Amino acid sequence: MASLQDTMTRDLLAEFEIYLRVEKRVSPNTVDGYTRDLRKLQEFAECCGLKLARLKQEDILRWNQDLLGRRLSSRSAARALNAARSFFK
Repeated sequence: MASLQDTMTRDLLAEFEIYLRVEKRVSPNTVDGYTRDLRKLQEFAECCGLKLARLKQEDILRWNQDLLGRRLSSRSAARALNAARSFFK
């Protein structure tokens, strides 16, 4: 059974996806990419014992370094960082 915090986090991601589609009117490919990146960020946070909604800037930068360490292209890592930046705005 999912905890209340897990449900809240999933709702935040779903709301952000709607925001991108409806308010920002970004392309479906961008929405998919940002959503995929934010799910990776959520997984990283959970592995570190953190909650997505409570991440700090240094946590995001650590995640980005982790992505680069996994041989993600610098372009994909930049998009992931941009997704996180947009989400936390």
